[in-house]
Amino acid sequence: MSSLASKISNAYPTFNKTSALIADAYFKNPSIFLSKNIKELGAIIKTSGASVIRFCKNLGFKGFKDFQIACAQEQPLQVDNKIETIITENDNPTSVLFKLQTNLSKNIVDLGRSIDHKELKQAVELIDKARVVFIAGEGASGLAAEDFFDKLIRSGKEVIFID
Repeated sequence: MSSLASKISNAYPTFNKTSALIADAYFKNPSIFLSKNIKELGAIIKTSGASVIRFCKNLGFKGFKDFQIACAQEQPLQVDNKIETIITENDNPTSVLFKLQTNLSKNIVDLGRSIDHKELKQAVELIDKARVVFIAGEGASGLAAEDFFDKLIRSGKEVIFID
């Protein structure tokens, strides 16, 4: 369970009827807290925007935006392929952050699935055995190559980087 969900669960016994409705809505579909504004959210939950703000403040947040940020930080852990990740001009900063995090998380998972683990092990063994490692990269690949250079140099490996 995420830390935000734990926070809500721990406070649940102290909630009034309205706060319990809001908490139930969060547990049912946390992404609506990112995709809707406070007025729309109040209408969906059948409560007022002011009640949503009170709910957030009772949990220790400064307001709804801070609650959304906490929600956005945890949502990528539960990547949902049905979430629209294309950024539009109508997106608020919190939605943009959530969409970027969702895309990055999905890309990392996809990358992990596409790597041949035998070849990865072989590459690591070759780098480990090498006296000197030469790294080259151009353009965007140069950024990744330079990052790899920085990591290897800190490990004590003799490395030469050519951009």
